[in-house]
Amino acid sequence: MFELLRTWFSSGKEWERERALQASTQLLTAYQETVHSTTQETFNQFGSLIGAIAPYSCDSLAMSHQWVVDCISCLLCIQGQPMNLGSAEEELRCLRNMCHL
Repeated sequence: MFELLRTWFSSGKEWERERALQASTQLLTAYQETVHSTTQETFNQFGSLIGAIAPYSCDSLAMSHQWVVDCISCLLCIQGQPMNLGSAEEELRCLRNMCHL
């Protein structure tokens, strides 16, 4: 599914990148709630998805920042690293709060 979104991730239009991040968050959330909750398997694409999503934390749209944080949070939960990671959790929370300013 993420291969299909790659076109929109590399778009020059901010709103298309923001939509791709939103769709990614929704896909990861659905995966976490349905597949992962029953199998508890690790997610093999963890590193490549973090690498693909993280650069958009610097995108100019504030909602893109929030979607990136949500994606990373979801990926960490799927990977078995829930968002109680101390300083890493605080950094992500600060990034999310900055998105709402």
